[in-house]
Parts: sequence; C-alpha cells; structure tokens
Amino acid sequence: MARGAFVLSALVFAAVVAVSAAVLPERVPVHFGASLEADSYAGRTTLVLLDAGLWLTMTALFAGLAVWTRRAPLELVNVPNAAYWKRPEHEAELRRRLVDDLLSFGTATLLLLAAVTALVTHGAVAGGGRLSAWVWVALAGYAGWVALHCARALTVRYRVPAAAGSSRGPGSERDRPGG
Repeated sequence: MARGAFVLSALVFAAVVAVSAAVLPERVPVHFGASLEADSYAGRTTLVLLDAGLWLTMTALFAGLAVWTRRAPLELVNVPNAAYWKRPEHEAELRRRLVDDLLSFGTATLLLLAAVTALVTHGAVAGGGRLSAWVWVALAGYAGWVALHCARALTVRYRVPAAAGSSRGPGSERDRPGG
C-alpha cells in the first residue's frame, strides 16, 4: 500500500507542476516572508524548472532510499527492540516495515510540496504577491503527521509481537524443572 500511495503522490505532484506551468504568469513570486508576502520574484520558467527539479529530486531520493534500505547493512539501522528485529528470521519483515515507513514519509513530503506548489501557483495567478494562509495548515498537517508517525513507530510499530513472547524455545520455563 505504501508503494502505491508513494507513486500516486508523485503523480499528483507532477500534475500540479504541469498545471502550474500552464497557468503561471510571466512574473511569479518565488519566496515569501513570514507574513506570507512575496519578497522575491522570478520568471515563470525559473519557477517551473525549480518545481520540476524538486519533484524529480524528492521522488528519486525516496525511491532510491527504499531500494537501498532493502540491502543496507542492519548495523546502520536504529530501531526499537533491535535485538528482536535484527535476528535473521525477522530481517525480511523489518526491511519491509522500514521501506513502508520510508515511502510513507516520501508520500507525505511529496503531498506537502504539491500543496505548496499549488498555493504558490494560486497566489501568482490571483495576483497581489501574497501566499494563502492555507500554507500554514499544510505545514502543520505535515508536522503533525510526522510526529504521530514517529510516536507510532517508537511505541507500536516496532514492538515485539505478542506471539513472539509466547514462543517457547530452549531455556523456556517449560524446559526447566517444575516449569
């Protein structure tokens, strides 16, 4: 599911860049201050090339990291309950979860960038050189999602499965006298 969402978010961002390229005026705002007022302008081609480059870079970065994560040495991985997850019998599931998490972060990042590109485009087309306050909603939503996803990873996603605690191996209570 994470792979599909990532591909869809990359397509959404690409579509936003394409629409932006079609509707932007010649002079467009490219930087905004904290007041959301434009403080720097450039030509349409510059902004479209920046947005397309950002799309390409971020899509390639997250896709490349997902491929690399499938082969990266586990010594480089810091995960809760590492003693459990880094065992050879759990490695495939650990890598699957790591790739899913990475692609989820990629999806959220691409959607944030698509939203910001759409808001900049809307501001440029509407004129006035002001960015909509919706950019704060997009940024807060992204920050909130990241915080929740990290909290979930630390507390739930990588905890040792309950079934693992009930497995009986050598040295379990059953194997001890009176156990």
